[in-house]
Amino acid sequence: MVARQGVHQVPIEGEPSTALPATDTIWTAMSQQAHGATADRDVGLSLEEFAALSAAIAEGDRSVPEILAARGLAAQAWREASLRFAHLLAEDDATAEAYTAAFTRNQDALRSVPALTPEEWADLVTEHATKGAAALARRGLRAADHLRLSRHWAKLLSVDHALAARYQKRWLAVQKG
Repeated sequence: MVARQGVHQVPIEGEPSTALPATDTIWTAMSQQAHGATADRDVGLSLEEFAALSAAIAEGDRSVPEILAARGLAAQAWREASLRFAHLLAEDDATAEAYTAAFTRNQDALRSVPALTPEEWADLVTEHATKGAAALARRGLRAADHLRLSRHWAKLLSVDHALAARYQKRWLAVQKG
């Protein structure tokens, strides 16, 4: 069985899969939950809590069971919440946007953005395109660090033309070999 995490799926070790019924009660509870209403017993997690758990799982430094245990959440409850939120996020753009913001906020609170110059970022972007996780590992980075870096540099390069020029110059030089 897998639990939804951001746009990825994470296996829950040693747990059997369970099909979940889709009822009007579940959808109503999820919609209320996502829009800040009182939590319904069927859902058990707010959108913010779901995003925080998803961010902790995405960090990759602890096992899913360890993260769930630290929050006092059973694997079955996590599976149910994951499936319900996955359906809600697919159906409701406003909720998906709220989740993205909450996931980002929670993920960024777990670790700071690794310090890189624009040139180092260009090198990483280029190497990551061909070598994937090996490019990150070589620098002591994980996929979660790459997400933080991508958000950080997208924002910086869109507003700081001097940094963007440095990045572009290095990126072009690396492309030429």
